Amino acid sequence: MTSDKFTIGMDIGGTHIRAVIVDKSGTVIKSLLEKTGSRRSPGDICTQINESIDTLCHKSSTKRNCLHAIGIGIAAWINKRNGFIPVAPNLGWNDVSFGDILSKAVPEPACVINDLSAITYGEWKLGTGLGFSDILCVFVGSGLGCGLILDSKLYEGSMGYAAELGHITVRKNGRKCGCGQRGCLEAYVGGNYLAKGSNKTDRDSIAKYLASGISTAVKILNPECIILGGGMIKGNPSTFDETREILLKITPEPFAKNITFQKPLLGEMAGAIGAALIALKRL
Repeated sequence: MTSDKFTIGMDIGGTHIRAVIVDKSGTVIKSLLEKTGSRRSPGDICTQINESIDTLCHKSSTKRNCLHAIGIGIAAWINKRNGFIPVAPNLGWNDVSFGDILSKAVPEPACVINDLSAITYGEWKLGTGLGFSDILCVFVGSGLGCGLILDSKLYEGSMGYAAELGHITVRKNGRKCGCGQRGCLEAYVGGNYLAKGSNKTDRDSIAKYLASGISTAVKILNPECIILGGGMIKGNPSTFDETREILLKITPEPFAKNITFQKPLLGEMAGAIGAALIALKRL
């Protein structure tokens, strides 16, 4: 495969790197799943990213000089202008100039994207969000991530920090969150926090906290579609329906009556696919 340009998308998690290579139409050619190494400094991760690019090129019989761009999705607050990361809780990073480090390790043009923005974009273009103009995408896993499509465009805010629904305050002086604040929504629904001495009452409250937080976003953004997914939802299927039922009860009818609730379709490679599509568009 050497006659056209190809784009690689990656989703960098706390335990795995998921990657895809797509053609100029966005069709996935090959995918890759690798464990992250025991050393997870920004430099180590960038080295592994570069090695994974080589592996994926080999798997897809693509010469590296045929790569158009690289999109990297990370669970972090990311400055979209320069790739600076103030906080990446799952990787234990704080105040990292990741864009600069990445540019020294990877020669291709690259963009760094919040992982949920990447998932949201992928689901909008190729998945369950296809055909909608205004989408609120919420994933609950080890933490809580959120992405937005507004007026048929990915919305990231002025600096790239928009849609951090997991870090709205739901309890004053509540549990300590990985971001450094107390009482964040993420600290009451995320798997990392529920695993630390939580009880049945905590788990039964997930849908209530989740519905309350999403309802707040609905009243601000007025989306037509809510995509609700992630490991915590997949592992507890009743949470999807419970959250929807509570949300519809506590949200004023004009906001709630026309909302379509969707489950994600793209699976574990959604973030990598979305990152590739964003890089394809931007670079």
